[in-house]
Amino acid sequence: MVHAVSEIEDNEDGIRPVIIQFQNSELQEGEEGKLHTGIYQKSPKTTIVGVATKNILYTGEITKDDETADLNNRFLLISNRKTGKVRLVAVDTAVVTPQCQPKKSSDVTDSSTLNPNNSISQLNKEFGSKKIKRITEQRERLKMNIEDVQEQLEQTVASVNFTGSESFVVESAENDSAYRPPINRDASTREQVYVLHDIVPENVLDSLEEEATNALSSDLDNIELTPFIKERLTELQNSTSDSVIGTAKILLYVDYLMKFINKPAKAITKKFVICQSSVDVNSHILDNFSVVSNTGRTRPLSMRDKTICYMVVLLMIALDYQVNMEALSKNIKLGVKKLQEMGRILAFSAHSKDKNVMILKIPLPPAVSLSPRKRKR
Repeated sequence: MVHAVSEIEDNEDGIRPVIIQFQNSELQEGEEGKLHTGIYQKSPKTTIVGVATKNILYTGEITKDDETADLNNRFLLISNRKTGKVRLVAVDTAVVTPQCQPKKSSDVTDSSTLNPNNSISQLNKEFGSKKIKRITEQRERLKMNIEDVQEQLEQTVASVNFTGSESFVVESAENDSAYRPPINRDASTREQVYVLHDIVPENVLDSLEEEATNALSSDLDNIELTPFIKERLTELQNSTSDSVIGTAKILLYVDYLMKFINKPAKAITKKFVICQSSVDVNSHILDNFSVVSNTGRTRPLSMRDKTICYMVVLLMIALDYQVNMEALSKNIKLGVKKLQEMGRILAFSAHSKDKNVMILKIPLPPAVSLSPRKRKR
């Protein structure tokens, strides 16, 4: 099916995508991610392309013929299968050749010369601006042997011993954290530590009342639930407590949170729906545990951590302040040790008889610092 071109991107005055051809070989499929590339402005009329592999550096000039620039252009055609829209993007071309440096016979092979970062540094010093050259030289002077530092750090850490009663004192107020629900560390009862409707508004939970009533009176094998929640609801079906419906609503809300974090991040789009039965629940989860950007809705890793913190607190409230972390970890694809660490941050304590169970007890244990995980981009 032929589609009309909806957009043409030329960008004559700026840097355009460059199609690279290797003079002495062809790039094998799947090897693109192993290359380090860069574009450098040598002069107003000369632009250099650099491509570094693990073993060699390639450079070449971008081909621009001023006499035929207005008559001939190369374009890359990009088609969107979903929308059917077609874009034409103007591109430049360059033929890159390997740069070989002669070695003296007395030279000993240095593995550092094979590092792509060194090749990029070489390009920066040869074709970069004065500022880039200065920064590159500073980085080389400050370069450290990471392996030596790591070994020294491991030896230092190994010599430090911590007992179970020790903890790190938090420097800032816990309520300032975006990860945790609001906590009252001066509470005199467990119910005052975390207030349910400060975490999930009452009207949001009430929108699940019909679903909770049906779940308590139905065969749960016919309802799509995470195993952890299904087991807890099965126990509720045999309970005579007056708070059965309220507990079931909390468990169903947590079930949607579990399904939410078990979804691949790429599935969390602008039109994503996690709860079909309640608009209020769907909006509350997406508004509080995902981020809307210019490209749509996303769920960064920080939001995943926040979701787990809120989930554990809600389960504590629903399950009489006692949660089996090992059973929970199997349902949310998170290691039990990491989950227990998050539990300590939330002011929960290990059960004296079962190390896999955490409880909430008064008075609360000393606060521990919250250090958000650092991730590679």
